Amino acid sequence: MKIKKYLTGVTVVLSLWAMFCVSAASAATLSIIPASGTVRRGDQITVYVRINSSSASINAAQATISFPPDKLQATSFDTKNSAFGFWLDGPNISNSDGTIKFIGGTTAGISGAALSVLTINFKAVGSGSAVISASDAAITSNDGKGTNILDGIQNGTIGVGVAVSVTPSGQSAQEQPAVISRAPAPATGLPAAPKLRIPLYPDETKWYSQVGDTVVFWDVPADITDVSARVVRAKTSETGTPERELVNGKDLGVLDDGIWYARVQFQNLKGWGPAAYYGISIDTASPLPFKLKADNVSSDNPTPKIFYETQDALSGIDHYEIRVDGKELFVSTSTSYTLPVQAPGEHTVLVRAIDKAGNAAENNITLNVVPIAGPTVTFITKDTYLGEGPLQINGSAATGTTPSISMEGKNGDLIANADPIPDANGNWSATFDLPRKAGAYYLEILAKDARGATSFPIKTDFSVRPRPLFIIFGLEITSGTLAVFLLLLLIGGFFAGYFTQKLAKEQRGRKVVIAQRDISVIFNSLRKDIDKMLDDYSDEKINESEAKEIEFYLKRMRDNLEKMKRYMSENVEEMQD
Repeated sequence: MKIKKYLTGVTVVLSLWAMFCVSAASAATLSIIPASGTVRRGDQITVYVRINSSSASINAAQATISFPPDKLQATSFDTKNSAFGFWLDGPNISNSDGTIKFIGGTTAGISGAALSVLTINFKAVGSGSAVISASDAAITSNDGKGTNILDGIQNGTIGVGVAVSVTPSGQSAQEQPAVISRAPAPATGLPAAPKLRIPLYPDETKWYSQVGDTVVFWDVPADITDVSARVVRAKTSETGTPERELVNGKDLGVLDDGIWYARVQFQNLKGWGPAAYYGISIDTASPLPFKLKADNVSSDNPTPKIFYETQDALSGIDHYEIRVDGKELFVSTSTSYTLPVQAPGEHTVLVRAIDKAGNAAENNITLNVVPIAGPTVTFITKDTYLGEGPLQINGSAATGTTPSISMEGKNGDLIANADPIPDANGNWSATFDLPRKAGAYYLEILAKDARGATSFPIKTDFSVRPRPLFIIFGLEITSGTLAVFLLLLLIGGFFAGYFTQKLAKEQRGRKVVIAQRDISVIFNSLRKDIDKMLDDYSDEKINESEAKEIEFYLKRMRDNLEKMKRYMSENVEEMQD
């Protein structure tokens, strides 16, 4: 859509202004105020478009405000009190379409509970319930990415000639004034000044940034006959017009920024008593945009000083918040601040000016802390063995700097540190007791000067290990390694013997099976020969040819028995092996 294309343009422009901004994006809401109201045909209605960004910093917004043109007609709009300083689109009114479109932005991040976008004036031309809604909306975070942080929209409903009452989403129903119907008691004197309370603004001494229907309440004594209630800019002795009915409260409407007084006065049969005043201080405007400077944006000074100052027309500046790289938070009431010692490298400094109502404006600057000259390491103990001599490290440092050395484990735990003092030639030396546990460690060495400025760190890895008993082909064999090797050898021998015995047993088993099979074959052959002889010579008569045949069978039986003897002897010897 066209609006979305414009929003892309806003994002590009504002990203240049908000580059490197570190404000955290969170939810923001767009509201039509008042949430509900009742008017008569021909009346003028003022509607406010507001943003509640809470503590999130924003720099742009867009929306299409829609209304029923048969019931309402937009007569004008006002942006003089808007939080936005420029408009990429609109605000454009179309009474035929029933829309008001806008895209606005600011050059610096702002935040507040009721940031003013624009004020719209309507005229009631029809009758019935008229919903004023927002769509195609976005609220852009001042995070340098154009993140849309819109989380909710609160529409408004105006009843033209009809009563409407709408409770905003997520809020409980607002307490409403009640009519008091009874005969007054006799008066003994003029009434006292009423005691007032306003739920939306419960503390008279505070500045508020929220806006809405300002309803003031009071308790009505038994002798009261009339009450006069109105909102004024200054205290006055004028009583004003009494209310048409005796009530215990009044909706004063949505108030603009500034200091107001709810003025309420009682009357009884003796006359009007003194008026009571309840102060209301409203400031929905952010502090003015401001410049952020530094004594030097790029130097080796580790504690740069930043300068900032802005004004707030209503509630005034309460304090400034300073964040470095989105982490550290410092609070100051002065217009300058010296940062604590910063490590070398670039740092984004964000300053938020916060007024007494909680509205804020911010700006940021990038500072570059240049590292000083680093130390030089000339010697470090090469072999570090568990339980033996210390770790020695030698080096040199530039004039005016001293080395700072820390020994740390691989997980970053600090084990020891030292700050050796260089001699006249800048040479230094440090000695560390070795850690009691074997493992990997490292030394971090950097230079620092009297200002706290530092160099980039140098990291050197080393390991602590047991001393070897001997070295074989470059492999260190320690007592622990040897014990493990012998244990593995013993376990290996046990398993080798076990599996050898198991294999031999399996082989013997296979040989027994084979021997049984072969013996069975030989005995079967002998049985067949014997059976044949018995069958052939069952008549008990033997001739010469039969005698030769018997001789043949006997010789073959003898040969088979000899074979069986040799086979059994050989297999027994193999099984014994």
